Amino acid sequence: MWTRGGEQKPPAGVRVRVLRGAYAGYVGIVEDVDEVARTIRILVPFFGRNVPVVLPFDDVQTP
Repeated sequence: MWTRGGEQKPPAGVRVRVLRGAYAGYVGIVEDVDEVARTIRILVPFFGRNVPVVLPFDDVQTP
């Protein structure tokens, strides 16, 4: 879960670690935040390419 100074969402450009799902354990960079749906799109390096992944806020934390 994102927790930094009481913020409820991670800002764009911040590195986060995926906690659940197929990319669990990967570290990616926040690209976009959807406050209404409470999801974020992060870029995760996979096979030498950055793959966009959409996740709920609760599935990521700062590394």
